[in-house]
Amino acid sequence: MSYNLDDSIALNKAGEALKLPSFLEEILEELQEKIGCEAGSILLLEDERQKLIFKVTTGARRGDIKKITVDTKEGVAGWVFQRGEPLIVNNTYLAVPLKLGDKVVGVMELINKKEGNFTEEDLNIVLSFASIAAVVVENIELYKHLRILVNRVNNLENYQKVLLESLTDGVLSINPAGEVVSCNRSIQIMLNRDRESIVGQNISELFNDKNTIKDIIEGCRRKGKINGLFSYLKTSKKNRFPVAVDASSLIYDSKNKGIVIVVRNLRDALLLEEIKRDIIVKSDLACNLSHEFMTPLTAIQAGIQIFKENFKENGQSKYIKIVDNSVEILKERIQTFLDYLKAEKDEWKVDLESIRLNLLLRQIIEEYKQKFPRYKFILSLPDFPIFIYADKKQTKKVLGVILKNAIQYSKEGSRIQIRAVSNEEFINLYIKDQGRGISEKNVKNLFDKFKRFCDPLKETSSGLGIGLWLAKYLLKKNNANIIVQSKEGEGTVVKLSFKKGGEL
Repeated sequence: MSYNLDDSIALNKAGEALKLPSFLEEILEELQEKIGCEAGSILLLEDERQKLIFKVTTGARRGDIKKITVDTKEGVAGWVFQRGEPLIVNNTYLAVPLKLGDKVVGVMELINKKEGNFTEEDLNIVLSFASIAAVVVENIELYKHLRILVNRVNNLENYQKVLLESLTDGVLSINPAGEVVSCNRSIQIMLNRDRESIVGQNISELFNDKNTIKDIIEGCRRKGKINGLFSYLKTSKKNRFPVAVDASSLIYDSKNKGIVIVVRNLRDALLLEEIKRDIIVKSDLACNLSHEFMTPLTAIQAGIQIFKENFKENGQSKYIKIVDNSVEILKERIQTFLDYLKAEKDEWKVDLESIRLNLLLRQIIEEYKQKFPRYKFILSLPDFPIFIYADKKQTKKVLGVILKNAIQYSKEGSRIQIRAVSNEEFINLYIKDQGRGISEKNVKNLFDKFKRFCDPLKETSSGLGIGLWLAKYLLKKNNANIIVQSKEGEGTVVKLSFKKGGEL
């Protein structure tokens, strides 16, 4: 007896991949009824674990074993899966492989025939149903891969859309007729227009120069792209601004689908260059003036030294000392300003070398003890030599800025502690004072240019407000770092981190 498949489940249902569990269950229930057995199962291969899992169960087995897995080398199902051949065990088992071409993807099994044993006719019927089930399995696998591919494409499209919208450069695409097909937000901001008023416009409505359009189209036609074209983008009939244009042909299936154009706003860049030139011109003037001030100040200071000798015996020496100190402060501030101008033009040249920090710190602290005898300087160093890799003069300048700040904001008689700590990669230098500390708000702005804070000891602002900015600049040039921790009423700790140098 032959079995007509059209009498049961139509073959075209095999393409309905979304109905896999219910459709496979229909197949199995129909088969169970035709063959006359108590239960049935369809097991599919799980690639990751190389196990057979119960996808569908019917009859007495329904729902009881769905979570059970079978090793591909064990039992009746394993035997059929490994050999790719059907197996009949009297009235107990009839199992056939589910094949896609030569590949076995699962097993269909029927259990406990109600009357008699499983026959060759039963086997032919089961094999027919198994071929339908295999097509369903194949379709669901194709569908799953298709869904993964669609999701990847959608994710890529979303990523590209987000990327396009996040670009600061303007991006638009035109079709072969020169009409705008798409544009990003940046080009809308540049033109001060919404998307609807840009899309559909001819590209000639956006650029001020007709030669720009010609150059873009001709360049892309001949070379496929064009780079660094200077032009002007129109914001209105009277207003325009400079832009740099890159363009590339859009080729799909060997056909020209249009051109994508990237527009970079040069207005801000040109303005910035003008500002930089203005700063350099002004800084050169200020630099010259500062040098002119330094010369007479040095002469004045030399004259003061002569007056000091003559006024040793009377009570006027203290006034000479005040004048001398004032001139010294003025010279220091002019020098700081000159250093700042040099930094603005990034003219500091760094001569990196291995410096023995123990010796350098002892020299500096000895100088400061003599210059500021009313402060207590405490130096704590390791018992072994430590070396940093930095520019010696610039390191001394940075330490001078930090120590003078510590002195300025601490009372006379205060302790200023300098401690060096070595680790595998860095030498960390901690400079701690007993000043009144800095508020949390001000700590955030410590390294801003020209930011001055009230001197808690004098109730005034002092200095130019560029010392710490300059220190941070020089440290960066030396591959070093600075961190400031402070608390009002408890003082300030400055941490300087230098790269470790090798022994001389």
